Parts: sequence; structure tokens; C-alpha cells
Amino acid sequence: MLTFKQYLYLTEAKAKDVLAKYPHLGHLDQQHVSAYGMHLGKITKPDDDPTKIKSAVEAFHKDKNSLPVDKRDITKYKSIGEISSALKPLQQKRESKQATETLYSDPKTGVEIKHVKTRQACEAGYGGGKTSWCVAASGGGNLFDSYGKGGKKMFTVHHKGKVYGIHEHENGAIRDEQNRDVRESLHPDIWKAMSKVPELSKVNLMSGNPHITSEHIEKALEHDDPDVRRAAASHPHITSEQLHKALDDDDWEVRRAAASHPNATSEHLHKALGDRNELVREVAARHPNATSEHLHKALNDEYASVRLAAASHPNATSEHLHKALDDDDPVVRRAAAEHPNATSEQLHKSLDDRDELVRRAAQRNLERRKK
Repeated sequence: MLTFKQYLYLTEAKAKDVLAKYPHLGHLDQQHVSAYGMHLGKITKPDDDPTKIKSAVEAFHKDKNSLPVDKRDITKYKSIGEISSALKPLQQKRESKQATETLYSDPKTGVEIKHVKTRQACEAGYGGGKTSWCVAASGGGNLFDSYGKGGKKMFTVHHKGKVYGIHEHENGAIRDEQNRDVRESLHPDIWKAMSKVPELSKVNLMSGNPHITSEHIEKALEHDDPDVRRAAASHPHITSEQLHKALDDDDWEVRRAAASHPNATSEHLHKALGDRNELVREVAARHPNATSEHLHKALNDEYASVRLAAASHPNATSEHLHKALDDDDPVVRRAAAEHPNATSEQLHKSLDDRDELVRRAAQRNLERRKK
């Protein structure tokens, strides 16, 4: 058996012999020249791209034992292209593994959750007829990159031989291999596992995960993604304190979600009606829980859309409508003239309004009362 020193001498001597005959292989590692040089010299030319030769030889040396037995002998290849083609499936498999991250795995329940980071990984793992997902389709019909705009992520859930796809683009849908939304029939173990994965904060909130707790909502309200905070602000289990927190959010859509929440109290609505964004104030003025005081405040808003919301509110009294019928905006006056709580006296007065549509609204309202 050769000593390591003898092996080095032999390798060096053999490499020198090869390079003397094929000097264009001088950019390769000495060990690779010694092992493969004589054959490489036969299938390459001096003007071939040295980078491609080096890359193919290094990859072959690294992965040859992972190739099928009949493809491990370099002398069987007639070109560098053939070597690269033989190695391509191994490289794709490696890239696919790197582009897929396991976020959760429980041997007891058999639930495994993965983050699929690239289109290639999604197509390789779930395309080719394995699923009907558009994000795993081959060719131009693949929507992985389109769905991923804005940083939206793709996840898969594996359970008892089945796989489910979840994409943040879809706002909570959980799809089986046939692309059907299966939230209503999803196994309880999957819901429970999903609730334990922080990366699924948005999906858990928007999918209606039954294991969402107040703690989940609290963390979601601190999330960097406003979509996650908005989903938290809309969640049915949000607490009164958390609604107050959402109403202080920097993102107006988060504040609007909180202001329109069914559990918003008088205190929440009072706060929302003082918001700097008129769309937040508008939904507060439309809220079913809006009180007489809230409607008075909304009717004094600088934006007609907010005043219109108050004038159209089912709880608007004749006192509110009296103010609305004097509004500068005809749309607000028309809403008041159409309101069932407007008095006959107010409607008769509106018949003389300077706007024709307000006069017609008042006339229709009076005619309805005669029936």
C-alpha cells in the first residue's frame, strides 16, 4: 500500500505527464488532472471554456458515487456536456432541499410543515401531476413568482401521505392535491401544529385556525407585516385591550379593521371617530354600535363621506337628520331625506331643497308612508 507521501509523488508525476500532452487542462486541480486528465484531454479542446470544464470535473468528483453505477466511470462520457447532464438531477435535488425549509415536524401526529422558498423547489416537489396547484405547474402557467410578490410565502403541510398547500397570497385558503380548499374538513392535528409555527401567523389568523389564542393575537399585533396586524385586528377573539392597541397602529387599514370589528365598544368607536384618516372615521360612523353621541360627532366631520355614514345610520334620530338635512353636501341631505326616521315635517321641508335628487328622495319617502 502506498504511503500518503508516495501517493502525492505519484499524483504529481501523473499530472505532469497529462499536462505535457494537454496543457489546456492546467487550470484544473492536480488531483483531478491525475485522475481524469487523460480522458478529459480527449473530449475537450484548447479553446473550450475552462470554467465549464472545471465546474463539471469538480462536480463529478464530488458526486460520482451518488450517480448510477453505470455512470460513475468518466471514460464513458463523450463530452463535458454529457458529464453536466448526468449530474443535473443530483444538483436539482440538492437545490430543491436547500430551497425547502422544515418548520415543524412531529413523529407522533405525523404532521410536517415546510416553507417552500422557490418556484423550482415547488415545481420539483409538487408538480408533474402530483398536485393541481398553479404554483407548481410547469411552463408559463406557473404563478409561484406572481403570488410571491411583496414577500408572500408558500408553505406545505404533510400528513398521513397527503400534502396540503398554503400560500399567503390566498388569505387563508388551505388546498389539497386537487386544489380544493379543505379548511372545513382539515384534521385537528394539522390545525394544532399550524398554531405552533410563528411563520404561519398570517395564515393562522386568516384561515380561521380554531387554536388561535389571545397570545397569538398579541404577537400578531406586533408583526412587521401590516397584513398580519390587520388580520389580528379583525379576529373574533381579539380582546378590548387589543382593539385599543390596533386603533393606535401606524397603518390606517389596521385601524380601520379594528374600528369595524363587531365587538368594538362605545369607547373604541369614540377613539376611531377621532382618527386622522377619514376612512377609519367613516367605518366607525357606520358601526352598528354607534351611539347618538357618535353620530353627532360624525355629522360634524369635515369629510362628507363620514357625515353620509352618520346620516344613513339606522340609529339616526330626527335630531341627527335635522342637522344632516342642512348639510352643504347634497348627497348627505339626500341620505337624510331617504331615512325612515325623518319626520313628515322634515320631508316636506326637503321638497323645497335646491337639489333635485334630494327633492325626489323626500317625495318617495312621503309616498311610501301613504301606503
